[in-house]
Amino acid sequence: MEQKRLLHLPVVGYMETGPDGKYHLNAEKSEWADVDPDLVARFLIDRFGRERIFGGGTD
Repeated sequence: MEQKRLLHLPVVGYMETGPDGKYHLNAEKSEWADVDPDLVARFLIDRFGRERIFGGGTD
């Protein structure tokens, strides 16, 4: 059985100000989780809508 690839995503991002004054993610201080990509896709479609993501065309 093929093992599904997971997305390694920050679930709590720790932002810091860099020397240039811009914010960046501090990966070491952030909390990470391995998340099923299907779950992420469903979340985005539910929140933003199919048309916004895929456009007005059909599958």
